[in-house]
Amino acid sequence: MVPIAMQRHVVGRNVAGHLTMTDPRIIRVSSEESRISDEEARQDARDLHISLLVRGAVNEAVTKAIEEYMPKPEEREFLALAVRRAARREQLQQAIIEKSLAGLVWAAILFLGVVFFEYISDHGWKP
Repeated sequence: MVPIAMQRHVVGRNVAGHLTMTDPRIIRVSSEESRISDEEARQDARDLHISLLVRGAVNEAVTKAIEEYMPKPEEREFLALAVRRAARREQLQQAIIEKSLAGLVWAAILFLGVVFFEYISDHGWKP
């Protein structure tokens, strides 16, 4: 029977209490009649070492990117202020549009009233 390589992740909790996944452990499962040779054991150790190196490099790169590109507290404060200002400006524009349309409707009603009054006064009605 050929040995089966399995990868197992150990799950634990970090200091903040969040679930974390530790480095993978590569386990060889074998039956009684087949034993792992020294070469296979060295290959397993090499695979584990490479896995840990890659995980460490990725972890370092992600941490550096987060520190470098995440906004600082004063930048976040400025962004929040800019968002509030944009929202206020949008509300103002919406109010101006609504008031302009209401004024246009009242102007049309007044125009129609004046036209109607002129029409009936020209055709014999005396106020």
